Amino acid sequence: METDKQLYKLFTAAPAQLYQLLGLPAPQAVRARAEAFKDVQTESDLVLEPVEETEPARLTEFQGYRDPRFVPKVMLGWTCFTVG
Repeated sequence: METDKQLYKLFTAAPAQLYQLLGLPAPQAVRARAEAFKDVQTESDLVLEPVEETEPARLTEFQGYRDPRFVPKVMLGWTCFTVG
């Protein structure tokens, strides 16, 4: 999607801004990258990975249009990944 590319560029340049937008405390240092999960043949739009391993990584999926099946579809995909 076109919005995915724009948001990816924005939040890889300034990943702490996504934490601020979501109302979450930002870690001191964080890396942002795209990630493909070959086991389940899917990819995440953005993975926010704090440098300090005491903080959790955050998998991010951008959705630029209304889709009532979005949340169930993403949850099923990630459930298959964590169980598999």
